[in-house]
Amino acid sequence: MQTQPQLPPRLGPRPLPLHLATEGWILQMSFAGLMPASGPWNNDSPLSRPIRQLAAEHANQNPDTYTRPWSADLDVTAFVDALTREAKARMETLVQGVARYQSHPFRRKRTAPPAIWTMNAACVRDYGGDASAPPVLFVPSLVNRAYILDLAAERSLLAHTAASGLRTFLLDWGEPGPAEKTYTVDDYVSGVL
Repeated sequence: MQTQPQLPPRLGPRPLPLHLATEGWILQMSFAGLMPASGPWNNDSPLSRPIRQLAAEHANQNPDTYTRPWSADLDVTAFVDALTREAKARMETLVQGVARYQSHPFRRKRTAPPAIWTMNAACVRDYGGDASAPPVLFVPSLVNRAYILDLAAERSLLAHTAASGLRTFLLDWGEPGPAEKTYTVDDYVSGVL
């Protein structure tokens, strides 16, 4: 029996803290929406409309003519319990998705061309093209890896640009190291770029 080689762990999806923060924010805003919906302005607040509609439907009334406080016809405890269950289910789905992403067997096999210029972790890579053609420098966002523009032979913006005749370069921000520990956006833009 042949064993599969052990793959290094995937750290993504990137930016993972942003994905987690977004889920937390959705949960907080869901509960925060209950406060204005239960206040004295509950019939006029845009935040209260979905809750008021739910209460009106529960009371078998028309949401447009429903004027009672939503808490009169909607079991608040049951509503908060349902909201909590939904938030927990969303978080579990997110965690399952992250685990599936991290354990997926696909690994990028394409290797980047050598660097023609470096500055700490950053470098410029030459993707070729017509040497007499106008040069074009691709600068990916600081959030994504540079290879997002060169995923595979058949899915490479950089290879396509070079094949179309332009002299193609890529600024690869690299893996931040000790030198980038104190970098600000200004250091990246004014210093590296």
